[in-house]
Amino acid sequence: MVKPVRIGVIGCGKIARIAHLPHFTANPNSVITAVADPDEKYLAAAQRKYRVPHTFRDPSDLLRNGLVDAVVVCSPNWAHAAQVIEAAERGLHVLCEKPLATSLADCERMIEACAKAGVTLQVALQKRFHPAFQRAREMIEAGELGEVFQISVDWNHYIPDLETSWIKKTLGFLSRHGLDVMKDWGAWRLTDPRAGGGDFIDHGPHYLDLFRFLLGDFDLVSAEMKRVFPSRVHEDHALCTVRFKSGALGHIERTQNVMSRPYGHETGAIHGTRGSLYFEAPHEYTQGHVRLYRYRMRNIILDRRSRIRVPGGRRNRSYRRQTDLFVARLADHGLDEAGFPEAWAPTGEDGRLAVEAVLAAYLSSREGRKIAFPLTAADRQLLEGE
Repeated sequence: MVKPVRIGVIGCGKIARIAHLPHFTANPNSVITAVADPDEKYLAAAQRKYRVPHTFRDPSDLLRNGLVDAVVVCSPNWAHAAQVIEAAERGLHVLCEKPLATSLADCERMIEACAKAGVTLQVALQKRFHPAFQRAREMIEAGELGEVFQISVDWNHYIPDLETSWIKKTLGFLSRHGLDVMKDWGAWRLTDPRAGGGDFIDHGPHYLDLFRFLLGDFDLVSAEMKRVFPSRVHEDHALCTVRFKSGALGHIERTQNVMSRPYGHETGAIHGTRGSLYFEAPHEYTQGHVRLYRYRMRNIILDRRSRIRVPGGRRNRSYRRQTDLFVARLADHGLDEAGFPEAWAPTGEDGRLAVEAVLAAYLSSREGRKIAFPLTAADRQLLEGE
């Protein structure tokens, strides 16, 4: 009988509660043996719900105690580098939330540390784990869409200006009565300069990685960004365009300021010379499934799109497949049950390239020019000098 992989989770906030704690618990080949978080409330909740035997306020205490084989890093952006490097130096495998880090130098140090220690570094870029996007890649590779010339996504939701007087009063009232909405929701993404950027460093890596996963590397990045609400530390609205080495174009519209459905909209398209795919993605936290539709000539004639059937159910949730693949890579058994090729697992290099593209977008917006990708030495120096 194969021993289960012992998992430690660093950071017990919302992303851990939704994406990691329940799915590592559900995997028969893993067991959560330790969690770490400076917040006693989060620690107690995780321990109670998932029956975790060991809790730590300090992540370093978790890493050094020898109770885990691998760690999931769910801490804020600026903490990723130090925690991943320390984990690697202690011989622990790592699943790190995106963005991998806030600088290219840190990304490279993390990758080097994991390579030197011979441990796995997988980055939580879970969009590629949706069965619909896996099917899209298979269709593209099979030539079913012909030559793909464009991919795009419009991804929006609404977060009000948190400095509005009535909102501040409401949040203050809730906090005084034990409900810290700002902390629980992860508002540091909007208010803490250490985040390395605003909404685009938080959400941009998802689709920059997915675009590369589907169509390969790109060679140009350009973007426009702004703060719709000046009270926010960084941008809350971004338009980013990439040109792929193939000549195809990609476009990302990402904002926190569009009033629409409670969970916003996340829709996109992939256009080729022989047909198009359209997708509708649910909000990640609902853990629903991406819907995929196809248009070919006959669909135009019939004025009706075709639904592409993809696997559903709990086992095919993107977060679950991400977890299952990570565990399968570490456990002494095959990868078939993960349902996702190991070669497609998002690596440290994939995480680094997503961060590089985000930083290129920031530089493009700031300087008003297209940025060559990968970054030139001169452009990298501009970023590192900030």
